[in-house]
Amino acid sequence: MNLTEERLEFTAESASERGRIWKLPALYTVEISSCCAYLVFIVFAFVTASAVMESSIKNDSLHEAQVFLTPNDYAVSVYSLLVIVCLGVVIGYLTQLCRLPSLLGMLVVGIALRNTPEIGGSLFVVKEWSVVLRRVAFIVILLRGGLSLDAGAIRRLKGACLRLSLIPCTVEIIVVAVMAKLVFGMDFIFGVLLGAVLGAVSPAVVIPALLDASKAGYGVRAGVPSLVIAAASLDDVYAITVFSLAVSLLFPSGSSRLMTILAAPAEVFAGIFFGSAMGFLLHVLPRNEVKNVHLIRLSVLFTFSTAILFTTIRLNVDGAGAIAVLVSAFVAGHAWKKEGPLPEEDHLANLWHLAFQPLLFGLIGFELSFEMVRSDTVLCGCLLLVLGLLFRFFASFLAVFGTSFTTRERLFVAVAWMPKATVQAALAPVVMDMARSKSGVEPSYVDNGIVIFTIAVLSILITAPVGAFLIRLATPVLLTKDGNSPKEVVLLAKSETSTKQATGDVDETTTHEIMYKLICAVQTYDWGKKGNQSAVAALVKEGHHASYVDDNKPYAEFWMGVHKNGPAKLVDTSEYLSTRIENHPEVVGKHEQGTLQFLFKVLSVGKSLSVQSHPTKEEAALLHAKDPAHYPDPNHKPEMAIALTNFELLCGFRPPREIYENLKGCPEILELIANCENLERLLDSNEAVAKQTLKNVFTKVWSSSPEAIAKALQAFVARISKDFVSDPKNTLDELIIRLDKEYPGGDVGVFAPLLLNHFTLKPGEATFLGPNQPHAYLSGDCVECMACSDNTIRAGLTPKFKDIKTLCANLTYAMSGPPLFPHKDLSPGVRLYAPPVPEFAVQAIEAKATKFTTESASSIVIVINGSACFKAGSLDLHVHRGDVIFFSAACSDVHIVNPTSDFISYRAYTPRP
Repeated sequence: MNLTEERLEFTAESASERGRIWKLPALYTVEISSCCAYLVFIVFAFVTASAVMESSIKNDSLHEAQVFLTPNDYAVSVYSLLVIVCLGVVIGYLTQLCRLPSLLGMLVVGIALRNTPEIGGSLFVVKEWSVVLRRVAFIVILLRGGLSLDAGAIRRLKGACLRLSLIPCTVEIIVVAVMAKLVFGMDFIFGVLLGAVLGAVSPAVVIPALLDASKAGYGVRAGVPSLVIAAASLDDVYAITVFSLAVSLLFPSGSSRLMTILAAPAEVFAGIFFGSAMGFLLHVLPRNEVKNVHLIRLSVLFTFSTAILFTTIRLNVDGAGAIAVLVSAFVAGHAWKKEGPLPEEDHLANLWHLAFQPLLFGLIGFELSFEMVRSDTVLCGCLLLVLGLLFRFFASFLAVFGTSFTTRERLFVAVAWMPKATVQAALAPVVMDMARSKSGVEPSYVDNGIVIFTIAVLSILITAPVGAFLIRLATPVLLTKDGNSPKEVVLLAKSETSTKQATGDVDETTTHEIMYKLICAVQTYDWGKKGNQSAVAALVKEGHHASYVDDNKPYAEFWMGVHKNGPAKLVDTSEYLSTRIENHPEVVGKHEQGTLQFLFKVLSVGKSLSVQSHPTKEEAALLHAKDPAHYPDPNHKPEMAIALTNFELLCGFRPPREIYENLKGCPEILELIANCENLERLLDSNEAVAKQTLKNVFTKVWSSSPEAIAKALQAFVARISKDFVSDPKNTLDELIIRLDKEYPGGDVGVFAPLLLNHFTLKPGEATFLGPNQPHAYLSGDCVECMACSDNTIRAGLTPKFKDIKTLCANLTYAMSGPPLFPHKDLSPGVRLYAPPVPEFAVQAIEAKATKFTTESASSIVIVINGSACFKAGSLDLHVHRGDVIFFSAACSDVHIVNPTSDFISYRAYTPRP
């Protein structure tokens, strides 16, 4: 199957097309998309305002309480909120300096302001304002939870992730519900509500601690941080879902609780339906090309969330709203993540940390009056909390059985699963607020609401600081630091495996069978194509290697390998591939000398690269010894480029007749050459004579003074520009004019097209750049493979260091046509590009292929188009466009299953001698 240029258009639209379930109609322009997004935003904002105001009017108790409020009360409320937020941020920051969660300081601020008349006696917050703001903060929590859910991580971690998310929370809910009945005499439904409030782990406490442990290298290879972080959001989603359904049962909208129980599944399905519908709508609204697209779609998602939550509260179907918000964020985020990490998550994080976190915890603290708290409630609440945590600890320890974790690692997971804060703050006052606001409820509802609120606040005050301290204390004691363990332990096969779970410590025979997904480096050289015009940017967005693509930023090269200036990392552990190879040399073939011998790249060229060549090994050693600053290693640098789109370049000297005619037709360059050489000798039948003549001409032109070169170029470009108007098909003149615009001021490289072959590779065509072969990439996208070296001899079209003397001395001056490099068909769908060097070869693997053989060599594969499943032994790995995979030398046969019709990938490896 031959590549077509159309199939490889790297635009913003194609980059996001895989995340859509329908194709956008041609009439759906950027302008229409913007108008639709704005209209949807206005509608949801109106619905939100209507639902909030309607709730205020219909909310009898709150309405009656606020009849006597004056304008001054509202002004005081605004002032009080500012005080709570500002003090919360400051005290939270100081608390963080003490290595405690900042939310603890914010909570203490609220409690102190409420219960210290000398400090906060003049403060007052309108009750309904507090309720609305806390619900909006709850929405932010739901959105962050939904967006942070990683479907891929959940698939990879599978059983362990689900067990850790569901089992400890369920056990704690049951234990707390039973204890609440025994200790407080609560109905079971209130006990479930209390259990759901307490059952959620706090990502705000756990994740920072786990990230610190991961950065320090603790537990990374075992996969402890990955598992805990992936399961944390799912745990919260589960607890919130249980709480929402329990609230619906406690405050039924129907005529009886039985009807409410029967209607509960309908609430769940309604929430999933509306959330999914909004999530799918946000796949295409607005289009990616719209300016500030991330801010716009977050605004639409946020207003939808407020509209659906407040409307469902107004309709007494609270559970549907919370579920809809979670599902919409998850569905929308699942598609957005295919473009790269989400700026929307960053925006929400900033909104949370700077506004809603201090508001939520400050207002929760401000709600807690010591006068309404009974001492026996505190003591019994502490007992209930401790018992719940004890059962949760053992449930967490047992939940991670069946993984490869050691006993100490399972203990660490159990410790990390204890802190509570964020969800507790959001859910704590809900029952109390609803019991107070609804008419006709039993007095015990308010009392039970106060108990739930008090115990939830206690859980934050106790478990947040203690949990954070215990995690820091347990990290070096219970987890193994990478590099100190004699055996590598893996949780999973570091792949999206659906058929094999790790069953224990991984020995040599299983370690090197693993396929690793890689995170690779992007180089932003100024010659690269900008933003979404770049193939590199498109692949990076789809393969999750970088954040939002900046349309004003060049994305030039995508490096896949172990080069020190852009080393690849393993997706699941963030460990450098070079470190993995160093610690486990068996993952590469014996002939690879303990490391990768090549660097694999994708290039997107928007502006011409330098006229350059690369030395032989012997020349590289001499240059390195003489000038290590400009020639940093003693290695040669053969390269091969395979076009992805039409790829324009200069390469190799033209045939003698073409050079002769081009020079004869350029009086400006003849003036530079003067009498240094008889150009007729270029046509001499003696090849040595012709080469020496070319060398003399080239050296004379390139060694001329900058002033002489600038003068000749100015005259030359002026002359051909005038003629070019009447002869637009003259591609040589067009190229020279373009190069002069790209490198103005007299760059000698502008003369290069007169001497070097100018041609365009079609998609799938290749060229091999051997030592001392002059070349310059001009435009287009390609896959490039090269030996690991930084030795480049430049002599034009660059602001970098030029070594004209070395270049002129080293070139071969061989003259021929464009150096196209042929491929060989190995099997259906597999083409081999095997240059005459030992370091690398490249295979193109397309949809017709059923497998490829690694030949006992490690390899790197990049998926350029489509998707498929790679199967190696009992492991399988689902891949799509932009994914980069490292295969160890032991993967003898890799089978390709269910490829899409447009599937194509390229594989680089070092062949056996």
